[in-house]
Amino acid sequence: MRPLVSVVCPTYNRGAQLDETIASVVAQTEARWELIVVDDASTDDTAAVADAWAEQDDRISVLRQGSRHGHPAEPRNIGAASSTAELVAYLDHDDVWHDGHLATALGVLATSDAVAVASGYEHVDATGVVVAGSNHLEMVWHEQIQELGPLFEPSRVVVRATALERAGGWRIGVGLEDWDLWMRLVDDGGRFATVVDRTVRLLQDPSTRRYSTTRPHRIPVGLFRTPADADACRRQLLGDESSTQLTAAAIADVTDWFESLEASGTLVLPCGSAGSIDAILASTDRTDFSTAFREYHLLQRAGLIELSLPVWSATRGLADRIKRRLREVHTRQLALIDQTVVRFGGEPVRAAESVPTA
Repeated sequence: MRPLVSVVCPTYNRGAQLDETIASVVAQTEARWELIVVDDASTDDTAAVADAWAEQDDRISVLRQGSRHGHPAEPRNIGAASSTAELVAYLDHDDVWHDGHLATALGVLATSDAVAVASGYEHVDATGVVVAGSNHLEMVWHEQIQELGPLFEPSRVVVRATALERAGGWRIGVGLEDWDLWMRLVDDGGRFATVVDRTVRLLQDPSTRRYSTTRPHRIPVGLFRTPADADACRRQLLGDESSTQLTAAAIADVTDWFESLEASGTLVLPCGSAGSIDAILASTDRTDFSTAFREYHLLQRAGLIELSLPVWSATRGLADRIKRRLREVHTRQLALIDQTVVRFGGEPVRAAESVPTA
């Protein structure tokens, strides 16, 4: 029988932990799946662990790579190319699913024209203790929201194979490759559906690749004649007074933005949510809305000192889109930043262009 969903698990040197990851697939209440483990030339017992599971369950196959790619994009492409189902789910070797994950995701896609569905999550530390979890607001979706930040880790997403093929699959490069792919799905005309259920446990650990991913682009916000002026401005923006003002501005900016998106009829509320964006906003701690403006870099640029925001986008094109959207959405926050730049002798940078990090 053809499976309903193909699960792709790229892995490298995770023999000790892979058991739990694969076991979480085998335990799914939706049993019509195939699991494709792509071993990226591991040097430990990862392949043996995966092979042992494959011997016990014919829904599991193992693809061993003769040489290491060193990036999960190509193993994911290899796994997806070997899949036989109309839906593809990803499960990174650091993560595990709760037993209703696939049933929940497939249930949403069965009644939706969305090209992909994303589930809520729990963050666990290296000992398996839950340290955080998604809230309802994090699961609200719109292409503009997707444009401004990397919303969904791969282990949380089930995507239609046809949409994945049209988007061109995963790309190797710097930046967050999942954000890059999800944006290409959106640019192809697709949209996401979401559910509030926390069906995925994600490892939150500094040793994982996500925490060491290079941010290849930056968005300039000010230019200064001296390093001292630039640094003084940066410290002011990160200080308590400015942080309080920026947080208040962020709450006003984002609230107006979400309400305008809902009024347009294009905002996607998650399945299982409170039913309106106002209700979701009222139940959410909105102080995190200013997180986009909590890190600033100083760099030399053509004899001046640039104050800039680092961004995780994989391409300059997306970084440029982010800056344009920031200027449209975060008007109050950016006005405060511009005022602070001028106060410390700098010139605000308003051009809608990003700069690649040298």
